[in-house]
Amino acid sequence: MFNSSLNNYFPLTVRLILVKALLFFIIYKFIFSLELKFLHAPLTSHVGEYTLKLLNTFTESSHFHIKREYINGLKTLSSQIYFKDTKVVFIAESCNGFIAFMRYLGLIFCFPSRLWRKLLYIILGLIIIHILNIFRCAALAYINLYHQSYFDISHDYILKLVIYGTIFLLWISFLKKISFRKKKIQKNQLQRSWFFHNINM
Repeated sequence: MFNSSLNNYFPLTVRLILVKALLFFIIYKFIFSLELKFLHAPLTSHVGEYTLKLLNTFTESSHFHIKREYINGLKTLSSQIYFKDTKVVFIAESCNGFIAFMRYLGLIFCFPSRLWRKLLYIILGLIIIHILNIFRCAALAYINLYHQSYFDISHDYILKLVIYGTIFLLWISFLKKISFRKKKIQKNQLQRSWFFHNINM
């Protein structure tokens, strides 16, 4: 009776999602307890280089340049974007997109789907998030230079909303073909039972 009640309120699919979410949370915390310089250094450098290219290509000036420098409290090099001699933005571990990558991966990992579909959404999603983050960093540099009073709200809210809003839309698109209906879950459970029953025979 207890199992029946549990299945009614928490079907197998939902329980698996919760278990995966807990597992991913542990992995997430473990990963962020490591330094991971081999990941952060090239990612930060790449974001910085393409942020610089965007600024020098799509603004009226070509006086933007980049320096690789250490910031107090950080163990890895950051990409510092300068306009002439004025620092306009720095890209460090927390700005290189890695956190957004991990959170997006968690959403895809936890929910059931075919492996090829998960891989497709992971690859396309990470590329989209990475490109958006480069545009975000370029926008922040431009705002800090020409509209400094809007920098904090753009950094803390508006541009973060763009990134995480995109992640949310990708996740909703991923969920479209996933069914949580009880009938479908029961059908899958019956198919599994039939399969194992025939193996045992």
